[in-house]
Amino acid sequence: HPARAGGGVWHRGLDVVAVVSESKDGSEAPERQVVLTLIGRVNVGKSTLCNAILRREVTSVDPRAGWTKEVTLFPLSDELALADTPGLDDPNPAVAGRAFDFVGHSDLFLHLHNLDEGVGHSAREALARLRESGPPVAVVFNKGDLVPAAERPARLAQETEKLGAQGLPIFVTSAMSGEGLP
Repeated sequence: HPARAGGGVWHRGLDVVAVVSESKDGSEAPERQVVLTLIGRVNVGKSTLCNAILRREVTSVDPRAGWTKEVTLFPLSDELALADTPGLDDPNPAVAGRAFDFVGHSDLFLHLHNLDEGVGHSAREALARLRESGPPVAVVFNKGDLVPAAERPARLAQETEKLGAQGLPIFVTSAMSGEGLP
């Protein structure tokens, strides 16, 4: 896991990963937090979901694909942090690699996909790679509100099968509307 450095930055070898380092009470974040990582291709709503989970805008979002360029950690509590990652298919290979470079620092993955667009061509391979890395994986189909409610069960079953995610925890959300979020 990342080693804590001063100034709110986590160092991981020679790479620097940005982090918001204060806990909810304003004290320094602990040395070790469980890290929940949002991971998926560009424009599936990782940053928007991050903002929705935290119930405030902590990261910028843009309709242009590939807006997020770094892995950023946000504390949910003193024990839990949420990681927002760049898209796995970012056109810049160095940026795309940052998400998988962070895999070894994650304790749980939320592998995001757009329910309305379906899973991408490399999604099955990405899921296999995440599963092989060790930490548990849950699949989140975001933008579920863009699929008519009557069509969602069939679409969800079809996309889950295409992804090869049978047996994994599956969630349908809308980061924009809050549907499927606590």
